[in-house]
Formats: sequence, structure tokens, C-alpha cells
Amino acid sequence: MTTASTQIRHHLACELVTEIAVLDNKLKESEKQLRKAVLATGSGLLSLYGIGPVTAARLLADVTDIARFLNPCVAPVCVPPGSYDEAPSPCCQLPMCVAAFVAMSRA
Repeated sequence: MTTASTQIRHHLACELVTEIAVLDNKLKESEKQLRKAVLATGSGLLSLYGIGPVTAARLLADVTDIARFLNPCVAPVCVPPGSYDEAPSPCCQLPMCVAAFVAMSRA
């Protein structure tokens, strides 16, 4: 015997599961598009262990031009575009730190 409240909970649960499935499909499609865009840059970031399409795209978007970095070997402190005389500002710190940690742990 089902009560009205049980039927409502079941209906709401079914709606939530459907919404999750739709969002999951959108997420997968977004990751495919990001993967294609990252591969088109020829960066090779996706070949690094622990770097997926989202992190690679974020790094490429944040870094834009590696010449912005004061010293490319000492990332993630960089200089904003066109302001090489100003103090460096942090950019893309989390993805760079994750990438460095993964690289060190795999060595």
C-alpha cells in the first residue's frame, strides 16, 4: 500500500535521476569538446598522468603565452600581459601545483 507522500517522493526521485542523467551527458559532451580543443593546440598536456581535458584547458586558458612567465621553470607565478614592469600576480596556481605534484610523485 503506497501513500500519497510515498508516490510524491518516488516521482521526485525519478525526476532527479533524469536530471542527473541529462547533466552527466552534458558533462561528457563538454569534456569531449575540451579534449578536441586541447588536442588542436598540440600542447601534449593530455599525455601527462593526472591531467585531463578540464585541467589542460584551464592551464592553456590561464597561461596563454608562456613568455608571460618570469621564469618558465618556476611556474606558477606569472606577469599579467603587457605589464612586465609590474609585480607578478598568481595565475593558474592550483592546476600547476597539481601537475607538479603528480609529476613529482610519478618520478
